[in-house]
Amino acid sequence: MTQRPFEDLVTLARSWARAPDARIVDGDFESAGFDRSERVYRIVRSGPGREVTVEFDANESSPLFNVPLLVERWGTGPVSLLVDGRRVAHGPDFRYDYIHTLDDSDLIVWLAHQATTNTTVRISATTTEE
Repeated sequence: MTQRPFEDLVTLARSWARAPDARIVDGDFESAGFDRSERVYRIVRSGPGREVTVEFDANESSPLFNVPLLVERWGTGPVSLLVDGRRVAHGPDFRYDYIHTLDDSDLIVWLAHQATTNTTVRISATTTEE
């Protein structure tokens, strides 16, 4: 099942039950909030841009724990990620893929990150895999 300590499981459960609020601070996107049924933050692209900055209001009672994001109508191509201004390389701590629909493609991002303070995540389309 898991090798994680009990405290991690409590934090994970709290991050799902009381997910921190997420708000868009930059980009042509809208936050649709945390979808508890799918355990993912939903973001909807509402304009031509392909760069979005999201701020999570994490705290002790509403922690971030392994952040899942679904960006609807993103398109395809490589993306880069910054967390609190620091680049996170694509790999074990930052994964992404696409869900193809009839009209477009949605970007699904998973970020290995834990925080109990405000955290800023910036996702950008790039020309090469970073």
